[in-house]
Amino acid sequence: MLKEDFLKLNDGLDKKCRKTWIKKNNDYSNGKDVLSNFIKSAHRFEEPVFMSLLREIDKKDIRLVELLSKNKNPENESVKDSIEDMIIYLKLLYASFEGNKIIKPSKAHAESEPEPMCLTTVGQ
Repeated sequence: MLKEDFLKLNDGLDKKCRKTWIKKNNDYSNGKDVLSNFIKSAHRFEEPVFMSLLREIDKKDIRLVELLSKNKNPENESVKDSIEDMIIYLKLLYASFEGNKIIKPSKAHAESEPEPMCLTTVGQ
């Protein structure tokens, strides 16, 4: 694939992922914080938000490996749809590290605004 073709493909993919994310975000988040559903999951499992996101990425990865390694035809969403979902989850994962912050899990604060906690070891 030529560089120009890849850049054009990437622009189209970004637009498509953004459109998909906007639709899904309306269903999954509280309308204010794009990570709200992952924050709630992190509270439930008493873990950092990035772990909730990594679980979703892992599910998509397992599905893709199963479909592609065995040359299966998907019965639900297409392979490209799964890849697009992974891209969205990866962007959300990136966002969860914006400002070098993670969310500290706490059952007592599950419904309130979570308290940020600075990272000290991730990526070092």
